[in-house]
Amino acid sequence: MAATQGQVGYQSKAYRGATQIIECKGIEPSEPVFDEAEFTHLESLGRTKEFRPTMKDPGEVTLTFNRVLSDGVQNAIEDDYHDGVTDLETWKYEICHNVTAAVLRTYTFTAYIRTCVTAPVNTSDPIEFRVTLRISGAITIT
Repeated sequence: MAATQGQVGYQSKAYRGATQIIECKGIEPSEPVFDEAEFTHLESLGRTKEFRPTMKDPGEVTLTFNRVLSDGVQNAIEDDYHDGVTDLETWKYEICHNVTAAVLRTYTFTAYIRTCVTAPVNTSDPIEFRVTLRISGAITIT
């Protein structure tokens, strides 16, 4: 049997515009889904509903980081969220080679900050910084 060619997310990175957001520990990609229109009619075969795809909803991306309170990029994201900034801007994440760190795939999209939280804050867990981005428009994969 051949050895696996799969990999983990080690060396992958997340960006706001061209600026890397430090200490990314997880990227939960969006799950785009097509909306649909029902075209069922009185003679639909087998009394079964009929559908056609319409527009694709690009979904949301959630980024999780170790919270670094001295980091200007994380602080700016949190400040913008709490100040009500809902401007669309460019975000991206890169999946990189585990050993060489060479970029294998880049996902670039326009989004606004939908949620932003610093949690949990307790005595035994690392404080995380979680940002959920609502994508608007198509995702470009290179």
